[in-house]
Amino acid sequence: MDILIPECSSSDTKSPEERKENEQSSLPLTHLFVELTSLEELSFPTSSSTRIKFICLDASAHYLAVGSTSGTVYLFSRFASKYRNRISSVPIQVISIKDGPIIKLSISPNEKYLATASKRGSLTITVLVGIGQSPITLFTTDSHVGTDQYGQPVHVTELRWCSDSSKVYAGDTKGRISRTAVHNRNFFRSPTDIIFETDSEIVQFDLRDDYLLASTLTRCCVCDLRTYSCIQVGKRLRKGHFGAVFYSDQEKRKSQYGEENNGITSMNTNGCNELTVIFASRPSGRLWEANGRGVVYSTHQYRNLKTVRRFPVVSFKKDNLFDSMASVNEVRSINFGLLTLIKCQNNLFLMTKTDTTFCLIDPIDSHMVLISTMDCIGSISEYAVNDADVFLLSETGSLRKLTLFTIEKAVEKLHWRQCYSQARYSWFFIFLGHNCYHFRGENAAQLIYVDYVINKNYNSVTAWNYEQLEDILNKITLTFQHFKSQISHNVLNALHKLLSELKRNGAIEEKPKAAVHRLSSGIHRVVQAVQNSGYEDDFTFRAPSPLRLRSKSTLHIEVYDFVA
Repeated sequence: MDILIPECSSSDTKSPEERKENEQSSLPLTHLFVELTSLEELSFPTSSSTRIKFICLDASAHYLAVGSTSGTVYLFSRFASKYRNRISSVPIQVISIKDGPIIKLSISPNEKYLATASKRGSLTITVLVGIGQSPITLFTTDSHVGTDQYGQPVHVTELRWCSDSSKVYAGDTKGRISRTAVHNRNFFRSPTDIIFETDSEIVQFDLRDDYLLASTLTRCCVCDLRTYSCIQVGKRLRKGHFGAVFYSDQEKRKSQYGEENNGITSMNTNGCNELTVIFASRPSGRLWEANGRGVVYSTHQYRNLKTVRRFPVVSFKKDNLFDSMASVNEVRSINFGLLTLIKCQNNLFLMTKTDTTFCLIDPIDSHMVLISTMDCIGSISEYAVNDADVFLLSETGSLRKLTLFTIEKAVEKLHWRQCYSQARYSWFFIFLGHNCYHFRGENAAQLIYVDYVINKNYNSVTAWNYEQLEDILNKITLTFQHFKSQISHNVLNALHKLLSELKRNGAIEEKPKAAVHRLSSGIHRVVQAVQNSGYEDDFTFRAPSPLRLRSKSTLHIEVYDFVA
């Protein structure tokens, strides 16, 4: 087995840009996009008729809403029900809109309302009721119905709810921005008002307090919702579908303004909060960073992607990651489009996509954390983000779901999902660094992964296959000398010990040994896993406990509590 080590540069004199690129290339890979569950069963409405196709979606903590060409919105629950042993893929609500295909929809933050925009330009607010009840249409407004200067029909391109779910903002292809009030409606007055008119189509919205960040085809503006004034972000215009978002993480404030200004919350009449940061995408792989007054103080360039950490989307559908690594390395340039904030273990990242490639950027120091490409037929037409989950809708109308994990959490989830091949290859690549795709080492991958699993003490809860474990042991024994400097000899000893225990017991038990956990209250909890899985996710079709996000492989857990 040969490991190819990259050659070191012979030149000691490097420019600041080269030094920065080298610093970024030396940063370890910290996060992965993982696909752990299938959403194919949710596509049954489109499979029943060739005339029905999913074209838009939105996700919240409890729901996934998908709009179709038939004017129907399918609302799926992300939670299991404690009253059923099996959850079907039938949506909990089917909302029919009579104004044509649904091209945009948004679930309110409190999950009580659903805003839907039709291709005709109408905007409908629907009340989300309980399971088994008919949906209630609150009202429909035609404020965005009409034609543009070229005679083309106007339709809504962006929807955004305010934080208290009392108002929803909509932007259309004509550049108009409306505000629709859900409460305190007057019988003689329309609930929708046109509050701003821009020069071109609305691309993306973002809200922060009383300020609306609107990105159009030509510029990005900060709109004051109290004084109805606008401030342009930066001075140079651009043309295209580029997005922008607000960001005001505490660490960003510390790094930008210092510890002594950490508590400042002053407001400025000429812009939003002075500590608010605006990220706006620009052409040619650039990213603007501006303050709340629209002043750009930094331009981040991501033209050279050779030094960026790359890793494909790890999917349960594909065992071998070596083939996927080649497609990731083909990405040489990227153009930023819409910007979205994604959360992973209390850390916020900027995410953007192009075709089937996702880019993850750390907003604190603006370095690119990850470039990840997924195996998909056609490009991704739309996506929705909720916490660490990314719901994808491809051009073919198929639904998929990715989740952003840290490295160790991703390997752990794959392990519990019984995706052992994906787990060991992931840990194998990470162990050897970003140049590990230069060679193929099945035995090395086995060894490194088994070392990781044993160090994590997964053998006590994992139903190891006896023949598979013995085969792994025989293979890695032959190649162990290549990793003496990297892997401890305790790995082989632990494997021999585990193998002897399996021989002594005769065969692997169907039920792993119960794990005893001592709680802070003094109660010892005995958890006995009946099935071999520890992965929890949504869209389960088996639900042993109420209100838990689960998948098909979810543990059925029996819990016994006793006082010590």
